[in-house]
Amino acid sequence: MTGKTISIHQPNYLPYLGFFDKIKNSDIFVILDNVQFVRTGEFAWQHRNRIRVKEGWLWLTIPVVREFKSKIKDIKIASQNWQEGHWKSIEFNYRRTPYWEEYSSGLSEFYKKDYDFLVDINIPLIKWLMEKFGLESELILASNLNLDEKLQSTDLLIEIVKCLDGDIYLSGKMGETYLDKEKFQNHRIEVIFQNFQHPTYKQKYPEFVSNLSAIDFLFNAGGAL
Repeated sequence: MTGKTISIHQPNYLPYLGFFDKIKNSDIFVILDNVQFVRTGEFAWQHRNRIRVKEGWLWLTIPVVREFKSKIKDIKIASQNWQEGHWKSIEFNYRRTPYWEEYSSGLSEFYKKDYDFLVDINIPLIKWLMEKFGLESELILASNLNLDEKLQSTDLLIEIVKCLDGDIYLSGKMGETYLDKEKFQNHRIEVIFQNFQHPTYKQKYPEFVSNLSAIDFLFNAGGAL
């Protein structure tokens, strides 16, 4: 690839490896914090994610205040009693993994604090995981770009790429089903789709489970992506 590559994604909680693969292959990664929060369904990853447990996997969910059509950056955390439960689940299921001693103390610090807004924990966690995976792409918040609030979908993505003088937009695989590629072509922006192949590695429990939070890879396989 030549030119400046931009990728864009909502700030998920403890994102999966594909999230960081997208960052790895971008010059600039834009955290899309100025779009509507999704609470349920296949896109609801901003306040929850999964970790490996003996029985398969477990949801870790941050309780949030239900507000109609709120933007992600404005989503408030509903209570301050979830941190201990999340950390206990992480500790119980990962404390005997190969890289627990190396990374657990740093991760534990995030669960010793109170947070008012969901982004207050999600964005620092993303930055911490980027550091552990050795990723140096530039990180920018969409809410800092002074974008037209009426823009949606493809038009919003194009405006972000143009604002950052990007030549290439790196989309997730699912973008093939909803992006208007002709609009990108009209703005001389090349669209490429992520081809992420989830690695298989030894987990603490038998029968491999993929697409968990990236901390599963971090604790079991270390920080080399």
